[in-house]
Amino acid sequence: MRSRAPRMSDDRLLLSFFTLAVLALMAPAAGAGTPTVDPSTLQPVPPAGAACRLDGRFVICKTEFHEALESEPAFDLPCGTVYETSRDDRIGIRWYSNGLLVRRRVSAVVSGFWTLSATGDAPRVAISGHWNWWAIPDVPGGGMESETLTTHGNDLVAKAPGGRMIAHVAGLDQTDGRHHGVLNPTEDPMIAAALCDALS
Repeated sequence: MRSRAPRMSDDRLLLSFFTLAVLALMAPAAGAGTPTVDPSTLQPVPPAGAACRLDGRFVICKTEFHEALESEPAFDLPCGTVYETSRDDRIGIRWYSNGLLVRRRVSAVVSGFWTLSATGDAPRVAISGHWNWWAIPDVPGGGMESETLTTHGNDLVAKAPGGRMIAHVAGLDQTDGRHHGVLNPTEDPMIAAALCDALS
C-alpha cells in the first residue's frame, strides 16, 4: 500500500499563504526601478527615443543614433569626388538637473569605405573611427550651439588596400581649439595626393 504524504497543519498552511502574499506584493516594487521621466518636460528635449529616468538628483537620459550612408558624396579631391559608404553608431548619456541639461557624453563608432565611384566600385580606402566627447552647456538647459566641447579618440583612420595608413586624426581636442595627438587630415595636400593614388 502506497504511503500518503503527511498532511500540512492548518497553521503551516496559513503561514505559507501569508508568505506567498507578501512576496507577491513585494515583486512589483522590486522590479519597478527608478521612476521614468517624460522627455518632453526636459530642456532641451532629448532626441526621439530617449529613455529618461530619475537617478538621485539627476534625470539621466540614454540616447542612440544610427546612420547608414550609401555612396554619398563626402568631399572633393584633385582626382574627383569621394563617395562614402559607412555606418555611424552613437550611444549618448545626458544629465539633467531641475529639468535643465547640465552635461552630455557621446561615444561614436564609424566604419566603411571611400571610393571615387558613385556606385561604390573598387578601388576603395577603408575608413573607421572610434571616439567620444563631453559637452557642457554654457548655461544649464542651453543647446548645442552654446556648449563647451572636448573630444578624444580616433576621429578618422583611412587605410589603402593592403593596410597602409593614409589619413589619421586622433587624440584630444580641447575647448580652446588646441589639438593634441595625430593630425593628418584629408585637407592636407600630401594626404589628398596619397588618397588619389590609392583610389585611382
